[in-house]
Amino acid sequence: MSSTGIEFHRALTRLENSSIDFIHVIPKHDNVLVTASKNHPIITLWDIIQTSTTTTTDDNNNNSLKTLLVMRGQLTNWSKSSEIKLTDICLTICGESIISSYNDGSIRIWNWQTFECKKVLNGHLDSVLSIDCSLDGSLIISSSRDNTMRLWSVSGGQCLKKLNSNSKDSHSDIVKMVRFIKNWAGQTQAILDENGNSIISENETPISDNYQFVSLGNSDGCMKLWQVENQSKLISQANLEGKFDGEKFLLTPDGSFFSLAGSLNKVELIEVIKKEKKKLNLLHV
Repeated sequence: MSSTGIEFHRALTRLENSSIDFIHVIPKHDNVLVTASKNHPIITLWDIIQTSTTTTTDDNNNNSLKTLLVMRGQLTNWSKSSEIKLTDICLTICGESIISSYNDGSIRIWNWQTFECKKVLNGHLDSVLSIDCSLDGSLIISSSRDNTMRLWSVSGGQCLKKLNSNSKDSHSDIVKMVRFIKNWAGQTQAILDENGNSIISENETPISDNYQFVSLGNSDGCMKLWQVENQSKLISQANLEGKFDGEKFLLTPDGSFFSLAGSLNKVELIEVIKKEKKKLNLLHV
């Protein structure tokens, strides 16, 4: 690729035709694109830039804008011959960090601007299947082929809670997906960066004391709603029985509804009822 980059639409076509499993725009930095594949551990960052070009025809100068995709760099600290593969990615809402998980059981927190791996979270004994970060960026939830879900502290890097499959109120086997319920309604608290500076204004800021997440079992197909209390307890709040085939997860801004899309060519819409007796309600298939 030339130093001036390649045109945006051609670049996206290349990405679509290659093995790209993850593509994100970094929050608060909407000119930076993140792509990655499950075939290797490398995460690539791209700058989306616009350049002005002038063409002359019949003594007329025509100005036009061209959007380019230029590689910024890559996040990796493995050799190309490594058998380590990426399994999932999530981004903190403040745009400071990229969090990634791997088939060796590790989770890594990256500073994408310096390309530095800030922390490595070790504890899972097998491939990590799914990760997600809470809206305030303080917690990570993960699930693994070792039949556990783990709750992690982002700042300290330690495991706060481990929940085994077949334990009370848990799934009967592997949990293939975990996602935090991120509620933007009634925001009152501020998100701070590593230097203590406010990143998001008060009217944009998430509630950070009501951590809930959804887990989806692999073979049991059951969906569960969990509450995190005191950053140390995982309390099962609701179950939704069925054979859910969710691989993609999309949540409404107020955290009231989310949809699951899988490989069976159907989309499930689920309502999260938080008042009185909490439950998950399947609205449409």
